[in-house]
Amino acid sequence: MLPEELTTANVSAKVFEVIDAIAAQLGVAKEFVWEILVKQQYVEAAQLMIGVIFCVVVLVYSIPICSKGFKEEYSSGDADAAAAIIGLFVSVGASIYILCGSIACVGRLLNPEYYALRDILNMVTGGS
Repeated sequence: MLPEELTTANVSAKVFEVIDAIAAQLGVAKEFVWEILVKQQYVEAAQLMIGVIFCVVVLVYSIPICSKGFKEEYSSGDADAAAAIIGLFVSVGASIYILCGSIACVGRLLNPEYYALRDILNMVTGGS
């Protein structure tokens, strides 16, 4: 919900003010600012993809550590159990990031205009 002072008309006017201010500060046309904001979404998607790839690598290496620690015949005590538990937490964390990061990355790649507009609205409304 928008605060009371931010009606649809006010937000629309503020969005145009933000774009105009950025364009004036850079000395370029408003259309160029919009193109830059859309291209920034592709950059953010690439950053997310790097994080996803890193987490896939972490997941690939943590699963054997985790499974080795839980196998009784290979277990050599508390160290293996601790490694298994840590590996389990790392695997779960990496899996969650892979899922969330992939969804965000695909969204930014398929509809960058939406995310550019959302970024502007966040600037206007002070959202995150």
